[in-house]
Amino acid sequence: MTENEDEINPQLVNQITEDFNRVYKNLYYASKQIIKKGFSEYPIFIMTKENIDIGSLLIDINEINNNQWKYYASYFENLQKNKLIINKETFIKNFKDPNIFCSLLLSINKSAKFVFVPYKLDKL
Repeated sequence: MTENEDEINPQLVNQITEDFNRVYKNLYYASKQIIKKGFSEYPIFIMTKENIDIGSLLIDINEINNNQWKYYASYFENLQKNKLIINKETFIKNFKDPNIFCSLLLSINKSAKFVFVPYKLDKL
């Protein structure tokens, strides 16, 4: 995977948002557990349509409210070990508060892009 610097097209943004709205509660609670159990302070969920060998499959396609994406639970240290994150300082500087934002690593066609989506805290 390589990081794609291009903007995400509006149609894809809509797809991501719609799917995220179906599963955000599960991602929020999984994020809390990653931190609580001491795996990492930087939980990351890989959002993809492919099967991947990084992280643990948390939500499969059509598992929750007809979601259309797979979500793999992972975290900074795991992605760094697998060379998906190279610069720790840059990553940590750009990482958003996991109590407010879900860190998604969007993986499409062998390219990857970080997206931070706010949780709907008032609906948890």
